[in-house]
Amino acid sequence: DQLSGGNSRDRLIGGRGADLINGGSGDDLVKARDGTRDKIDCGSGTDRLVADKIDKVRGCETVRRPGARRK
Repeated sequence: DQLSGGNSRDRLIGGRGADLINGGSGDDLVKARDGTRDKIDCGSGTDRLVADKIDKVRGCETVRRPGARRK
């Protein structure tokens, strides 16, 4: 899946499988925990991310990577 945020505060939630997520500008919340490798660029703003340890992350001010998720 490919998800893109806008200029305001967005909530982006990735689905199953590999996702490409771009938060755009604004203070975003991104959730990308699904056990597969995602590519996340939070963009500008003060962004929060919950991701898998294997995800490729860029531009996120706060990143949480909890333990392995059960499938």
